Amino acid sequence: MKDSSEVGQIGQLGQKILSAARNQLYMSLPYLDAALCALAFAPGGGVTLSLATDGETLYYDGPWLADRYLRSRVWTCRAYLHVILHCMLRHLAKKRGKLPELWDLSCDAAAESILDELDYPCLNAGAAPRKRKFYGECKRDMPVLTAEGIYRRLLRLNLPEYEIAQLQRAFLVDDMVDTAGSICNAAQALMEFGATEVYACATHGVLSGPALERIKNSCIKEMVLLDTIPEKEGAKEARITMLPVAKVFAQAIERIYADKPVSPLFS
Repeated sequence: MKDSSEVGQIGQLGQKILSAARNQLYMSLPYLDAALCALAFAPGGGVTLSLATDGETLYYDGPWLADRYLRSRVWTCRAYLHVILHCMLRHLAKKRGKLPELWDLSCDAAAESILDELDYPCLNAGAAPRKRKFYGECKRDMPVLTAEGIYRRLLRLNLPEYEIAQLQRAFLVDDMVDTAGSICNAAQALMEFGATEVYACATHGVLSGPALERIKNSCIKEMVLLDTIPEKEGAKEARITMLPVAKVFAQAIERIYADKPVSPLFS
């Protein structure tokens, strides 16, 4: 269990990372100043294990943000602007009456397509080939990629579950395994395309509902998770390996607060 002071430090760290991302985005996209500053920040305990918004508040998970920041500041900037784009394009308000899984995928793909077209160092992560291929296929039907247009196309194509899973993994912004449906379907798709073994990894193992049973019965040979969430009973039987992160997070927090580089942690 984390004591209140540790929780407070993680919360402050999350706000500091978000503020840094917002400031960096403002330097490149000053015309988005109102949108970038529109959301208040709040810890996402019980709301999200990555980033989420209700249109008024940006909820965040401190460890998730720290992990993204340690990988690259580009990822925190992209995640921040990804959420802002959902608000600007009114994706939340338009969800009513749509299939949640397809609508969420369509919104993520539309937001990522915008990010991948913005030529700024703070956003330049390089689009994966799977994403580029999907953009090209969609542009045969629509000149501009919108969530509504992508949603209609996905409905019309009626893709099998494993192909939906592939797209979800390509466009998903967070790194958590919740009910494990998407990751197990993606693993099955890899096997069908010729893989001999599949290993999976994620940052946060929520593992709710049928997740453990799905992983246990899947073709995944081993799943590696960080212990940002305590290990669930039965995880070992489901071939799940937990890696500790306390030491590297503590060192990263200390370095960020002291304005020291975090790159030595990985050298």
